[in-house]
Amino acid sequence: MLKRKDKLLQKELESTDVGPSSTETAPAKNWVQDTPLWMVGTAIAIALGAYHFATSFVGIPQAWL
Repeated sequence: MLKRKDKLLQKELESTDVGPSSTETAPAKNWVQDTPLWMVGTAIAIALGAYHFATSFVGIPQAWL
């Protein structure tokens, strides 16, 4: 029984096309990936996240006149 299942599984694996098809193309590189702009955006996002996390515990800063 086990051999029959193995043969059926092997046939199923051989019949499926798992390779890249001829219609697929390589994804185009984004211009942001070629520049250090993504590092600046990441730093800003981390800083804003840390600010909001801190103010959730301490409270909002006092308004200055």
